[in-house]
Amino acid sequence: MLTDDVERYIALRQTLGFQLRKPARHLRLFARVATEKGEALIRAAIAIEWAAAAPTLDARNRRIGDVARFARFLRAEDSRHEVPPTGLFATPKLRPTPYIYAPDELARAVSLLKQLAKVQAGDFVFPGQARGKPLSNMAMEMMLRRLKIENATVHGFRSSFRDWAGNVSSFPREVTETAWAHVIGDNAEQAYRRSDALEKRRKLMEACASYCERKISTNVVPIRKTKPL
Repeated sequence: MLTDDVERYIALRQTLGFQLRKPARHLRLFARVATEKGEALIRAAIAIEWAAAAPTLDARNRRIGDVARFARFLRAEDSRHEVPPTGLFATPKLRPTPYIYAPDELARAVSLLKQLAKVQAGDFVFPGQARGKPLSNMAMEMMLRRLKIENATVHGFRSSFRDWAGNVSSFPREVTETAWAHVIGDNAEQAYRRSDALEKRRKLMEACASYCERKISTNVVPIRKTKPL
């Protein structure tokens, strides 16, 4: 029976290191539904009908995928099992449009790299302390430790930038979130949002740099404390 086959399949996969928490629930539910319909074999039509009953497209895709993997396992023993198609409920994966650098942008980048080459040791733009190694992802953390700064974290720099962008600057949220490399909106919004807003992000970073490096005005008139009359 399918219920016995499900337990056998789950036990085998778990011995190989797979946890299968959600797939196990899905397969047990599917086996119960198929058994109630009088089926001892996996039928693609029943699998599709059962998967389509899930509330979201992602849930339907996960259901049909779990059954398809289970069906392939059983089909190796009995060819009467049917493997349902897995592309019926697939969520489209939207790839961002690649940015093509203009010749003048490439020229500026090469010019900067040539300037770095005068003081650079090795092939990396951001070299690490060890020869031939890149800058470690712990470099900022170690800098804070050496400076004995205890009231700041590396992630705090990112958080501070977001606070500045949202509370001080007037840049749209979409631009600041893109600068974070965050995914903006649902699949529908992403399908229509093709630009990477590079020019606006450049202005955003320039504004942030100006804010961080701003000079405090010296044109301040001191207010002296006067004696009461």
